[in-house]
Amino acid sequence: MLSVLIETHNDEEGLARTLATLIGGAVEGVVRDVVVCDTGSTDHTHRVAEHAGCHYV
Repeated sequence: MLSVLIETHNDEEGLARTLATLIGGAVEGVVRDVVVCDTGSTDHTHRVAEHAGCHYV
């Protein structure tokens, strides 16, 4: 099982696309959890991460 760490900054659309590619791995049990490390975004990056069930730091 894998834990995925994604670093981001003001890229809510890119984060959504990245998270979408991980869905298959999550369903199959390969991806255990996803941590989104935000470096001070001012857009809605936090909402994307929270709606996807990610740990948001």
